[in-house]
Amino acid sequence: MSGDINVFVVDGYVGADPQISMAPEQKATRARFRIATTRKFQKESGEIVEYTEWFSVICWGEAYVEKLVQPYVKKGSFLQIMGRVQNTRWTDQDGIERFGVEIVADRIDLLDKVGAGSSYGSEDLPGDHSTSGTETDEAASSTSDYDDEIPF
Repeated sequence: MSGDINVFVVDGYVGADPQISMAPEQKATRARFRIATTRKFQKESGEIVEYTEWFSVICWGEAYVEKLVQPYVKKGSFLQIMGRVQNTRWTDQDGIERFGVEIVADRIDLLDKVGAGSSYGSEDLPGDHSTSGTETDEAASSTSDYDDEIPF
C-alpha cells in the first residue's frame, strides 16, 4: 500500500489578509490565513440557523506564495482549498502548551469573479512557475458568453 489518505477540501471566504513571513527553520516563505464556511439548516421549529466554521490554512514556497497568495488572496476572497490536515503544537505567551489543527494547502483555486478559474497547486511549486489554471481560465471565459436562458 502506498500510504494512508489525508485529503481536505473546503470552499469558503478568507477572514483577514494573509500573514506572509519567512519561516527561518524551513528557510521558506509561508502564508497563513483563516477561511470560513457557513452552512444553513432549519430547526424543527422552522427557524433557520447559520453556523460558521473557521479553518486555519498554511501554504509554503516563495513561488507559491508570491504567485498566488500575495497578489490575489485578500480578506473576503472566495477560495477552494485542497490539502491535508496537520496537527500542530506550540507554546503560547503564558508558557502553556497548545494544540491545534491546520490545513496545509496543496492547491488553491480562486473562485471570485476576479481571477476566477486561476489556481496554483503543488505541481506548480519551484521549478515550474506557471499557473495550472489555464484550461479553467479558458472555460470560465467561454461560459461567461452564454445567455442566461436554457436552450431547450
